[in-house]
Amino acid sequence: MGTMSLLADSGISSGLSAIGGKVWNDPYRFGQLVSTALNLRRFFAAIVVSIGIPIAGWLLIKNGAAPWIAVGLGIALLVGLYFQLSNSILTVIPRLLLQTNRLQQIDFIAAIIRLLLLFLAWLFLLNVSSAVWAGTVVFGIQWWLLRHWTKSSITQNAPADPEMRGQILKIVHTQIPNSLFYCLQGQIAIWLLSIFGKAGNVAAVGALGRLAVILGIISTVMGTIIAPRFSRCHNPHELRKLFWTINLGCLGLAILIEILCFCFTNECLWILGPKYANFHLEFLLMIGIQGLGLISATMWTLNHAKAFLRYSWLYIPLTILSQAAVLPFVDLKTIQGVLILSGAPAVVAIFHQTFLFQIGLQDMTRLEKSRPEQK
Repeated sequence: MGTMSLLADSGISSGLSAIGGKVWNDPYRFGQLVSTALNLRRFFAAIVVSIGIPIAGWLLIKNGAAPWIAVGLGIALLVGLYFQLSNSILTVIPRLLLQTNRLQQIDFIAAIIRLLLLFLAWLFLLNVSSAVWAGTVVFGIQWWLLRHWTKSSITQNAPADPEMRGQILKIVHTQIPNSLFYCLQGQIAIWLLSIFGKAGNVAAVGALGRLAVILGIISTVMGTIIAPRFSRCHNPHELRKLFWTINLGCLGLAILIEILCFCFTNECLWILGPKYANFHLEFLLMIGIQGLGLISATMWTLNHAKAFLRYSWLYIPLTILSQAAVLPFVDLKTIQGVLILSGAPAVVAIFHQTFLFQIGLQDMTRLEKSRPEQK
């Protein structure tokens, strides 16, 4: 679902954020922007689903899922994807309007309902299908809440705007190669273990990743509170200050979390159960890689919010080179080897995102200086 959602986006949300930072205080124009983004998302989703669902079914059956389970999960993915794509667009409305309380209420309600559904599944029938359907139902509830709470913030049913569509598509054209590549590279640990390893290793990576959810709290704060304010800032000097303050703060938090996990490794692994008690190195490696990923993702979120995406295509060759440099020294049949290979690009991404920010800031400054001359 994450892969298909990313492909169906391919830069649409970046355009939505960048343009929305300029029209958020005009309900009609904001409504036009949302309608334009939703139409584009549906078009891309139709293409993505026709490719993604067969691949998902093949991977599930290859790893031991019965055909009827694969079909049920495919339906759950389709329904969940529909809601998720709409939610990612509608969420931008309260974010840019700085309605943090509403976003917190939606997330809290969703978390409680998901927990309740999983508890009921645990009482009666807890398996992969019931767990995925629980998430899909929650996406639907979030969609209903967002539709209800954003009615008064924008002009409902405002027509799509051709000019906005063109602006968004310009960003999409630069982002499609990266989106296609990231769908493979971003899930490389799962792909490689599915092909070269065992299903148990796939489960272990997923379990260890759940312990890294603490870093997800930081990402949520970033996307909900910080990025919208960054998007609405149009002063180059303030943007530079905000960019480095935010990222240095993320670096400090990532280091602190790694130290705490090192001190309490046994306690953290106890949460997963006895079968994962000996995954000390894998756990610390996972947290370290997630920390690097948090920093690069934070930089990407900020660049994404301002559409600082020129030369973003460099991500592809840089990632390939970094993984090619690491590949001879790792064993792809082990969790450690796959984690190292999948984490190597995060280091390169930090430098790449820094470069994108500097170029984007220069372009923004140049544009600001040219406006008085145009007048």
